[in-house]
Amino acid sequence: MSSYNNRRLTSWRISWYLQIVILLAWNDAIHGFLFIPRPRIQQQQQQQRPTTSTCSNTLPWSTLYHSQNTFTATSASSTTTTKTTNIDEWLNLQFWRKPRTKEEIEHHVVSALESIPVRDDSCTKPKVHVLQHEPVLLAIDNFLSKDMCQSIIQAAESSTTLQRSTMGTTYEESMSRTSDSCWLKESQCEVPLRLLTERVARVSGVPPNHMENLQVVRYLPGQEFTIHTDHLHSFNNFQCRGRLATCLIYLQEPMGGGETRFFEFKQNVNPRQGTAVFFWNTMERPGCTGYDPEMFLTMDLRLRHAGLPVLQGEKWICNRWMHPVEVKTANVRGLPKQSEL
Repeated sequence: MSSYNNRRLTSWRISWYLQIVILLAWNDAIHGFLFIPRPRIQQQQQQQRPTTSTCSNTLPWSTLYHSQNTFTATSASSTTTTKTTNIDEWLNLQFWRKPRTKEEIEHHVVSALESIPVRDDSCTKPKVHVLQHEPVLLAIDNFLSKDMCQSIIQAAESSTTLQRSTMGTTYEESMSRTSDSCWLKESQCEVPLRLLTERVARVSGVPPNHMENLQVVRYLPGQEFTIHTDHLHSFNNFQCRGRLATCLIYLQEPMGGGETRFFEFKQNVNPRQGTAVFFWNTMERPGCTGYDPEMFLTMDLRLRHAGLPVLQGEKWICNRWMHPVEVKTANVRGLPKQSEL
């Protein structure tokens, strides 16, 4: 009888242990699927600010605060905080913390765009083309409708600031970039710019207040932008730091030429109206191990690209550039002068 009771007790213990193991495994699976990290105890002493970051599963934030559907992420090595407007935006930002497969990227971008209520009946469903999954290079068809593209062009044409494009931190004209450009604030083309900004924020996870005003660029026949990077090391000296990522949208396609050439991948992107091209400009990305908003951002030379010469007709594009911290002052290329804010 005693042997029988011992066997029953042993069997009950094994069953209890198995239930615990199953519950723990289920909990880990749920956290991994949602990309939600468990909070870690904040270290008592701040570590030295890192200079490089490595993409991995480990998230850099030691403390997460959730209040009224808004997340604030504080880096353990800096007092700078990065705020996103809602939990979806915060989760989207964490998606890019490590290399993803083509299928994962397609699912993420489609889900992010479908989460935004459609406010333009003329805009068909976006289609995602993953040209490179690492480093990330995307082309998203139907990112904006034809009507919205045309509204942005009209706003740029009616502005008094359309003039020869400049380069670098010194705002110099160059034969490397022969287009004309201007900068639009949301008030100048409210509905299209608001939708554009919301879609860029959902795809990238970077909040709107970390973005420059919209740059609109016109290329006439023969005009081009030779090989370049959108981020320069000198941009690290700006208050809002360097340009983390680019979202380029084709507003009007020319009758010939004007492709965007990515030399590292021997890839030409045809300028189709409403198509967006998204890529990260720096080796460091939000969410990567060791990432800090105030760290030195290194150019990813693999994303060097060029706007090839327009052969016939006009090409119009717009650029939305993103930064690691909030853009507060006009001390960066692309922002209006302080008197215009």
